[in-house]
Amino acid sequence: MARLGSFNGKVQPEPGIGHERLRECQWEPATTLLVPDDWTSGVYVGKLTSEKNGLQSYVVFIVRDDRACDVLFQCSDATWSAYNRWPHIWSMYDDGVKRETEWFVGPGVRVSFDRPYGKYRQVVDAPLSQGSGEFLLWEFPLAFWMEQHGYDVSYISNVDTHADAQGLLRAKAWLSVGHDEYWSTQMFDNVKRAVDHGLNAGFFSGDTCWGVIPFLPNASGAPYRTITRTGQFGPLDERNAKDFPEIRKFQHFAPTEATLNWSAKRLPL
Repeated sequence: MARLGSFNGKVQPEPGIGHERLRECQWEPATTLLVPDDWTSGVYVGKLTSEKNGLQSYVVFIVRDDRACDVLFQCSDATWSAYNRWPHIWSMYDDGVKRETEWFVGPGVRVSFDRPYGKYRQVVDAPLSQGSGEFLLWEFPLAFWMEQHGYDVSYISNVDTHADAQGLLRAKAWLSVGHDEYWSTQMFDNVKRAVDHGLNAGFFSGDTCWGVIPFLPNASGAPYRTITRTGQFGPLDERNAKDFPEIRKFQHFAPTEATLNWSAKRLPL
């Protein structure tokens, strides 16, 4: 689609440890990309290559178009950020106390979108993702199949589901895809309301809608750049609490995710 560069790279400072273990990069940009009008909605993966040694990574972003469409494909980018351990052990599952092999699932840990996607926290140590979040692992196969078969698809992020309730109604169907674990209560309410208005909701995802998050601004005030785990959807699971007692510190227990795809009434559009 485009070829940029070359750029004079430089070592950028590793960010300090902020409130609730937040690592937020405030780096000087090498370039700015203005998305051309003729780029269709989709998930775009840019390949970064070091001319000095040939090392490569990715940068991933979503292009939306706001048009009427048959299907809205929601990427699970809040969960990508929650599991991202960049620069080494700094995901939302690492509280700085437990060993690397253990998991922390309580409140009080913040993570930022303002950092590269590196090795991410998972149950097994493969497959890994470098630079592209979890898109290539869990979401790309369905996106490829739908486009291969000519489905009319437009792409959005978790942030769009959170911030643009009316935008959900431009589609006939909305899909949760991949590993879609972290939702804000606004996301839940917006999807629930859209289903009540006739939207079809499909869940091609796992571990869906478990953790409650707010979307918070970054240090410069840009919205939706930071998340933290504040609760869970559904009641406290005592079996889970035995393994992860820190979940008893949650402040919010939102409605169960099982009610998302069910409509008590159909409202006129």
